[in-house]
Amino acid sequence: YDAANSRWIPQSTGLASINASVTFTAAVDATQMIISVYKNGVASKSNVFQASGTGSHTISISVEIPSLSVSDYFEIYVRQSSGSNKDISGASDETFFCGKILR
Repeated sequence: YDAANSRWIPQSTGLASINASVTFTAAVDATQMIISVYKNGVASKSNVFQASGTGSHTISISVEIPSLSVSDYFEIYVRQSSGSNKDISGASDETFFCGKILR
């Protein structure tokens, strides 16, 4: 993991298995939340969630994406459409990223 650039660089080729989860500590009812996996700076896969209620909400994604070059990198982005900033939980069991090469 490249902490300076907030991205995972597998440094090998194969099928990258990526799992990520983000918990917003509070939401606005009916707010759309999106979590996306980016490969080399381009959105590759996304998951959309519609908040129900104003409590905490978690959005997750699990994907398998080919990594064809040792320089490929992956990033996770989240956004929400409430119109104001929302806090993200820092608890490691609520907000996390995991990546591995399967083959």
